Amino acid sequence: MNTHGAVKVAKAAARVHSRLLFVSTDYVFDGNNSVPYETSDLPNPISAYGKSKAEAEERISRILPDCCIVRTSWLFGAGGKCFPDTILKLASARPQLEVVNDQRGCPTYTGDLADAILRLSHADAQGIVHATNRGDCTWYEFACEILRQAGLNTVVRATTSDKFVRPAPRPKYSVLASRSLSAQGIEMRHWQENLPEYFALRAAER
Repeated sequence: MNTHGAVKVAKAAARVHSRLLFVSTDYVFDGNNSVPYETSDLPNPISAYGKSKAEAEERISRILPDCCIVRTSWLFGAGGKCFPDTILKLASARPQLEVVNDQRGCPTYTGDLADAILRLSHADAQGIVHATNRGDCTWYEFACEILRQAGLNTVVRATTSDKFVRPAPRPKYSVLASRSLSAQGIEMRHWQENLPEYFALRAAER
C-alpha cells in the first residue's frame, strides 16, 4: 500500500473510531547501524520504497495516535515468490550459486508474522512494534541453510551487493530488535525452525 492509500485508510478508520494496524518494513532504516534497530531509532530510508513507508508511518501516526505500526523484514512463505523459492529453483538448474554476503537482516516466516499480527490486534497494541523471527543472517548464510535443510549439495559462493544491483537499494544492516515484540508477550521462533514447515507447504502446492 502506498502512502496515499495508507493515509486514506487511516482517515476512514478515524471517522468510524476504528483501530488500525499498519505493516511497515526494515527499509525505513539506512543500514548504517551495527546493532539491532530499536523502535526509538529514527528512520532514514535510502530508497523511494523506504521513504514512502516512513512517510506513511508518520502521517498515519498523526491521524491515529493509538495505531499500531508493525515493522518486519525479509519475508518468506509458501504461496508466492520468495528467497527460499528462488534459491531452490536455481539450485535445481545450476551446480553453483552466488549470493550476497554483505547484507544482514532477519528472515521472517509469513505464517509466524500473521500469528503475531493477530495477537497484536487482539491485544489492542499501540505504537511501533518490530516483528521478525529470532536470529539474523546474511543472504549467503540464509541460502546455505536453505540448501542444507533441503539436502542439496549445490555450491554457494559469497559475493557482494555491487554484483547484483537492485531497483531499490537495501540497507546493508537491517536487523530489528525484538524488545518491542517481547513487551507484548510475543516470542517468534528462530527463522531456521520455520524452513521445514515452508518446505512442506511448498511441496503440497506443486
